[in-house]
Amino acid sequence: MYHDDINFDFYNLIISDIKLKNNINFYEKINFFDKNIIYIINKHEDIILSDNSDNIDYIFEPLDVNNLILKIQNTMNMQKNLLLNVKEKKLFNDIINNISEPFFLTDGVRVVYANAVFCNLLSCISIEEINQKYQNIGNIFEKKEGFIYQQKNNSWLSQYEINKANKVSIIINKLEKTYTLSNVYLKHNKINMIFLNDITQQLEFQTKLSNSLFTDDLTKLQNRTNLINKFQNEKLILKSIALIDIKEFREINDFFGNEIGDKLLIAITKLILEYCNENNNLILYKFPSDIY
Repeated sequence: MYHDDINFDFYNLIISDIKLKNNINFYEKINFFDKNIIYIINKHEDIILSDNSDNIDYIFEPLDVNNLILKIQNTMNMQKNLLLNVKEKKLFNDIINNISEPFFLTDGVRVVYANAVFCNLLSCISIEEINQKYQNIGNIFEKKEGFIYQQKNNSWLSQYEINKANKVSIIINKLEKTYTLSNVYLKHNKINMIFLNDITQQLEFQTKLSNSLFTDDLTKLQNRTNLINKFQNEKLILKSIALIDIKEFREINDFFGNEIGDKLLIAITKLILEYCNENNNLILYKFPSDIY
């Protein structure tokens, strides 16, 4: 017998006579609480089982206890797995959304999932907008030598796998950023987990460091270290070398000050460069102090 005052919130599984399906109060309550239910039906009756819900099952009478226990175990295992999947999904979302770098899941063409950082990078508010904006996700990567980008005969993922290239360039709103790309392939669902690590500032620092090592800071000319490096690594062959040393330049700095001295060096640089530009076989280097 069904009682209207039964609180279904306390039960994970309900075993009921099929006839109670016609009880509106009962049917509405179990649907409201979204409970797993096993209906008992008479196998001698011509019954059409219209419910295809995952949380509804049937057993014939007279009841076979072993069969009933098996169905209960199966139902509880399904519920347990469902709860586990929900927890895993929540944990996955929590972890991904706490990653400070861009991250997305892709089949190689479309984006399946993306964290907020990746959406913000592309100035998109949803995965749907990303897939509408880019017919192939590889199109977001700029074409650069030594970088991963989408090609007609070679997909961007193939470049990662075959050439082991791992750098990508993305330009959004005229601002270029460089990332290293890491891919983890999930075989069971054929999905790629893509992690992007921003190395823009690192490359800018390396460029500045290289410039400071091989370029004169004041005149922006190649310096003495640069010339020696070319002799050693590029086997540079010169017919002749001319050293231009401004006589008593220290006295100019002492009398007029370093600022005036620097302006004079820049003016002299321009003067010599004009001559060098007229003779393509001449290269101007700036050595320490006042030597060219």
